[in-house]
Amino acid sequence: MLVVHGETALSDFRIDKKLSSLRTVQPAISGIQTRYLYFVDLREPLDEGERRILDFLLRSAPAASSGNKEYLVVPRPGTVSPWSSKATDIIHC
Repeated sequence: MLVVHGETALSDFRIDKKLSSLRTVQPAISGIQTRYLYFVDLREPLDEGERRILDFLLRSAPAASSGNKEYLVVPRPGTVSPWSSKATDIIHC
């Protein structure tokens, strides 16, 4: 399984709104970051050209390491979104 780090998942406005909401529960929270994270189930390793195409399609970005706690929010196991199904079709083309 290939893990690809994507771009920021929320706008600054949405991050500020979420942070404000979280601080009502835990005032010590100083900030949050959101990133898309893609899990790519591969049959075989990608060559360099295929990886460049995948990075372009997913707008990949270097992994951020802040040293802070990280939480991964994912759909329920077995859930396949319409976006996921279409993305699979697009990448196969």
